[in-house]
Amino acid sequence: MKILFLHPNFPAQFRHLASVLGQDKQNTVVFATNRREGNILGVNKVIYEKSRAVRPETHHYVRPLESAVLEAQGVYRVAQKLRDQGFYPDVVYGHSGWGPTLFMKDIFPKTTLICYFEWFYNAYGSDASFAPSDPIYADDEFIDLFNLTFLLITGYFHLMGCLCGHHIHRPSREVFVLMFLTM
Repeated sequence: MKILFLHPNFPAQFRHLASVLGQDKQNTVVFATNRREGNILGVNKVIYEKSRAVRPETHHYVRPLESAVLEAQGVYRVAQKLRDQGFYPDVVYGHSGWGPTLFMKDIFPKTTLICYFEWFYNAYGSDASFAPSDPIYADDEFIDLFNLTFLLITGYFHLMGCLCGHHIHRPSREVFVLMFLTM
């Protein structure tokens, strides 16, 4: 089997799975990341880079979306090189939080895409509103109601493109399941 892992912080949540799959000589395991440090035996690490940073003049609501698109573009360029070298993965398994899986179905349309969803961002009943002493406001530069809405956009895009999603946080997972069932 040919497997492509995607995560900006190698090896992160995929350390053990990539290691086990990489030890099996019947598998070809590639890990695309922007972290140069570290290696895993049997795993071919390839580096991707964003073409630029998020622009300071970009409205703060859409900076996470711009960052995700820039991340996805960098991953796409590396995936294009892999494809041109004859590597077409059976499975792409990537962390959706930063955007690396956004364009994978465009470059590998027949590949099974699995997204790891670490968290479902929501203004209420989630990680943003857990402390009554630290309320969120409608227009805060760091985190606000509207910013959380834009954080959800990349999650929606990932949900639409993947065959299945992996999610470990129970309260957030329940929101994902309900959202997916109502789409």
